[in-house]
Amino acid sequence: MYLIEGDVVLSPSDLVSAAACEFGVARSLDALLDRIAWPQREPDQVLERAAALGRSHEARVLADFRQRGFDVVEIPRPRSIDPAEIDAVIADSMAALDAGADVVAQPAVRANGMVGYPDFLVRQADGSYEVQDAKLARSAKVSALLQVSAYADMLTAQGVPVAPKARLVLGQGAQSVHRLRDLQPVYRRRRSRLARLVDLRLTSDDAVEWGDPTVTACGQCEWCASEVKERADVFLVAGVRPRQRAALRMAGIETIPQLASSRGAIEGISYAEADGLREQARVQLRTYAEAAPAVDVVEPAAIAALHRRSPRDLFISVAVDPLHAEPGREQDETSWGLTYLVGLAEPAGHAKPIWAANAREERAGLESLMEIIARRRSADPLMHVYHFGVQDRRALLSMAARHGSCEVELDGLLRDGVFVDLYPVVRRAMRIGVESYDLESVAPALGVEWDRGDGRAMLPAFWEYRRQTDLDLLSEAAESWTVVESLGLGAASAVAGLRERLIELGAKWDVRPGAQTTAPLGPSTAGFDIGESGVARYLRRFGAEPMDDSATADEIGWGLAAAAVDFYPRETKSYWWAHYERLQAPIPEWAGTRDVFVVDRWQSEILERSGRGVDAHRGDRLLRLLGEFGAGSTLRVGDKPWVLYDFDDPVDADRTRSGYRPSHRRSEVIEVDIDRGVVLLRERSDPATGRDVLPVALTPPPPLPTGRMPGAIAEWASRVCGAIPAWPADAASDLVRRARPRLRTAEVDDASAAHPGIELSPLVRVGDHGAPDLISAITASVGRLDDSYIAVQGPPGTGKTYVGARVIGNLVRHLGWRVGVVAQSHAAVENLLRGVVAAGVPPERVAKKRGRKSVGEATWTWLDVDKVGGFVRGLGGLVLGGTAWDFANENRVGRRALDLLVIDEAGQFALPATIAAAASARNLLLLGDPQQLPQVTQGSHPMPVGISALGHLCAGRDVLPDEFGYFLERSWRMSPELTREVSRLYYGGRLESADAVTERSLAGDEGPGDPQGEDALIAPGLHAVEVAHSGRATESIEEARRVVEIVQSLLGKRWIQPDAGEDRPLAAGDFIVVTPYNAQAGRIEDELSRAGLGDVAVGTVDRFQGREAVISIVSMAASAPQDVPRGMSFLLMRNRLNVAISRAKWSSFLLYSPHLLDHVPASPAGLSELSDFLRLVAGGERAWTGAPPGVGRAR
Repeated sequence: MYLIEGDVVLSPSDLVSAAACEFGVARSLDALLDRIAWPQREPDQVLERAAALGRSHEARVLADFRQRGFDVVEIPRPRSIDPAEIDAVIADSMAALDAGADVVAQPAVRANGMVGYPDFLVRQADGSYEVQDAKLARSAKVSALLQVSAYADMLTAQGVPVAPKARLVLGQGAQSVHRLRDLQPVYRRRRSRLARLVDLRLTSDDAVEWGDPTVTACGQCEWCASEVKERADVFLVAGVRPRQRAALRMAGIETIPQLASSRGAIEGISYAEADGLREQARVQLRTYAEAAPAVDVVEPAAIAALHRRSPRDLFISVAVDPLHAEPGREQDETSWGLTYLVGLAEPAGHAKPIWAANAREERAGLESLMEIIARRRSADPLMHVYHFGVQDRRALLSMAARHGSCEVELDGLLRDGVFVDLYPVVRRAMRIGVESYDLESVAPALGVEWDRGDGRAMLPAFWEYRRQTDLDLLSEAAESWTVVESLGLGAASAVAGLRERLIELGAKWDVRPGAQTTAPLGPSTAGFDIGESGVARYLRRFGAEPMDDSATADEIGWGLAAAAVDFYPRETKSYWWAHYERLQAPIPEWAGTRDVFVVDRWQSEILERSGRGVDAHRGDRLLRLLGEFGAGSTLRVGDKPWVLYDFDDPVDADRTRSGYRPSHRRSEVIEVDIDRGVVLLRERSDPATGRDVLPVALTPPPPLPTGRMPGAIAEWASRVCGAIPAWPADAASDLVRRARPRLRTAEVDDASAAHPGIELSPLVRVGDHGAPDLISAITASVGRLDDSYIAVQGPPGTGKTYVGARVIGNLVRHLGWRVGVVAQSHAAVENLLRGVVAAGVPPERVAKKRGRKSVGEATWTWLDVDKVGGFVRGLGGLVLGGTAWDFANENRVGRRALDLLVIDEAGQFALPATIAAAASARNLLLLGDPQQLPQVTQGSHPMPVGISALGHLCAGRDVLPDEFGYFLERSWRMSPELTREVSRLYYGGRLESADAVTERSLAGDEGPGDPQGEDALIAPGLHAVEVAHSGRATESIEEARRVVEIVQSLLGKRWIQPDAGEDRPLAAGDFIVVTPYNAQAGRIEDELSRAGLGDVAVGTVDRFQGREAVISIVSMAASAPQDVPRGMSFLLMRNRLNVAISRAKWSSFLLYSPHLLDHVPASPAGLSELSDFLRLVAGGERAWTGAPPGVGRAR
């Protein structure tokens, strides 16, 4: 940002800065206008290092272009902001583009009040230029995507043809490609907001003030930091989260003194949270007043979680360089991050470093550390390794995973409780008047002697050591290393001192460290000791990252196969480590995570207690728990979550070792309202030993047992290993490597076809080989499959289930095939089985394992578990429904016993589950739509193997590529206008309405003289309805009332649907109201009932999948991003919006607060979701014509 002759010239980086902190940008402009002084800036060595590495990365990319023979034109940057010089550079840049240079490096471009310098513009085959930016990062960042979007927009404004995708060349050499259509709507919204901010500053006479509601503030940048400090903003309260600060400001509490003196409830914050923040504010105020750290010991019993001293104890501090990158273990792999120092201290005061300058030394250092611990444990099994903060433990786990070394040993140490984190002990035991509970603040506050120097100098000193070593400046390098070592060992010694200080404080309260429990952490630790399997390790040698443009389909397939082998153990292991971390860590550290419910004990209550015999308190309890769920939580009736109590609660629960919260799973959810934060919970065998003690949290139950699924995947992966460098000829292999389906030619007899020499024949299309319709064409293609797969993508209303059932019916009745049906839910399996029976397959040849109550009438045959195998073997021409567990279990369905396995809802069925179930069949038919509700996984995986089977084939595309199967392109539900909008947003324009729906109409019927009379058409399509409100999280009375107005306005209109023989007034049953939140569903139901419209169906999207109505109304409910309790990603999920809008036959109304549009996403996926929503709103506004009275947009 700079001024030229009074005009403000912006850059794309200003746009990025404003997205992060508008207050900072506004202050910078005020300083530029001489209204205020610039802040004093200290050199930031970390930023300087990152910038230097970034320039080196750009230089490498430029050299690579030249080495590959591209015609590269490099444009020198202007040396000043002189307009003439900038004009000349822009002219040179445009000349290079006009001349058709292959690559233009660092061109200058100007448009829309901005001047920008993209790293590279690369000419494409069609003459357009692709924007490419070199970013030294492991993954794409929103800031980088906003920048490339700005460059593309500026080039377009200058008449330069721009490719539809932009590319980030990342630090490890991988390339991240993004569609501009997923970026541009958010970019334009941010650009417009920045332009308004600049205009406001230029027309104002005064500098922007802290707390100005028209701008956002990050609280951390150089401009914010000074204001926060000067005004004692609640930003400074240790542990305060952005959501809590927003709630405090809404309550008029902006400063630490105001928080410390506040009383009573604060809307949006639980009683316990509010009290904790008040106490922290008070102790910090005492520190400010006394100029010395104030310490309040609030729970001395927490110190009992420490263990008796052992002369073999160790104290560690781990230092990591996050910017380090070097070649990894495999070809073309980059290893990111380097643990360059592990400081070790002993009780006697001796300290030693384990250091590393590269990945090889890092691995050796990890192995050395494990050997040291093993020796010391051998001498004293009760020794422990103390550290401060979970980051040390995570760094060791990351090292073990990165090198594939010591994973088993490290898991064993963690499971046995050898590592002891002092951070949760400090947080439980005391409140300290510090602004951050990091080691650098806590240790000195508690009187631990520590010559810290400048802790921020440690990483820059390591970088300087590396530079000096590279230049053979050995004496200087030795001095730099002395600094690094001194700081690292000082931190380890501080951990030792902190342990001693805690023991001393405990003694004053007569609290002694307890004895170590040597039993493992819990009963369900199976899989903890599983490192990377040998099969996975072998496959990974040949695998590649899917984002690597240079990788072949085979290489990506081998990488996915490797990840699939360990998918279920990794999911299980991720769950258990998260669970045990929750048992130790302070609740605020994990309160917002998925499927966690933090209980507000002040508002919760015991409703019932049913005793048994004389020991009445040992009976069941019925609890009504109020609190807050983490984002994306899915707790359901019947679930059995972990019930966690506070550390010293007098309860009879699992007390594995001191320092862990007591917990149990003798529970069952009776009722749950996630949005309102209410759970009705039955506790089996009252744990409270006669006292009215309530839990502090409910946390997720363990993953379901995986049965034979991991074994089935391992069998397949072993065959893959044996076939390298080729692949086995089977359906799972074709699917994983995204090979075209393998079909026999029409001349090859079914029984005689063999794998060698089989051609990749084109799929049968309508009209081919006498196929008169799509069902016949799909049947013919599936019938010719040879150990391969075919996919069918069916958008809403296209008859996916109808088509699938009739294809199955044809194969069973005409070819005598044995067919299995599997899906993510029993309901989906049973729905398809009903369709198969309706398609003419006799019910006795359609079966499903007994074991659950059917949803609706069961038209098939129930089987006992021991009868399943006999059913499959005994009949020719049959259909068996079941779960992935059933089809992966060779004792129920033999390997390759089926001719075909049909996976319904394959857009929600994970790839590993597909591989496991595929063991039962020769061929696969995938039915579904990845654009509807998505697949969800829990663990962190090295490859995107948790994606759904159909999502994997689509590979980020809206529509299934034709070579993989069929796209059902006719909607038999939605009006052409609504179909066009849904198609444009979600299906690349491929979805169209069937001819039958074009004859439908909805017209007014008020009578003669009415402008909305008999012949006035009520506009079909999507209608965006802006409803202003604030402070609403999961329910909005304003939107609920607007729903009533819309229903009342349309009720009784004349609905004509010739294809169904209908000509009648619109009734309450012709409406569906969809909302993301149960709370809003309840609010809308109340308002509709009051208006006499109780028959209108209202609910969340899950309730209405597969349903349809003439009109759908979608209520977003939340006012602004900071109000959304389950995250904007949940609220704006394109899959959910697609399902909600596409319930409608005629039109859909989208009700939303305008503040939602100003969200700044934190991830590329969030950027795409918000762009989709912005396009949805814009399209709905364009379609808004001829609306009935009372249904216009509320402004």
